Amino acid sequence: MAADRKTVDGDLYFPTTKIFKINGDLVGAAGNAGDCEKFLAWYDKQRGKPPTLEECTFAAIALTKKGIFSYDSDCVAIKVDRDYAACGSGGLGALVAMENGADPKTAIEKVSAFENNTSFETDVLEI
Repeated sequence: MAADRKTVDGDLYFPTTKIFKINGDLVGAAGNAGDCEKFLAWYDKQRGKPPTLEECTFAAIALTKKGIFSYDSDCVAIKVDRDYAACGSGGLGALVAMENGADPKTAIEKVSAFENNTSFETDVLEI
């Protein structure tokens, strides 16, 4: 799993970590930073009652032993029936790059050349 490190807050941007190892899974989140933190804390606690996420732009991907799962603001896991997934502002471009053979890190690097909210700096984690 790979993620860029750029977080945008109004006119400011700064590097952050967006992918984590949680309970043996790789989890990445994009969108409102507060919602991302709430989701990651919920995921770490082995679920339970889902958090209230205010932003409709929130998205997350979990890479587990059972497959790839996509989450949006309702925190319901939706199984992805392909070998790759992406979310966030650069997600569509990354999907196109991976469909054309790019690995996740290269996909992010390609997207960062065109999409203003995606940085070239990339983190990579493996299960």
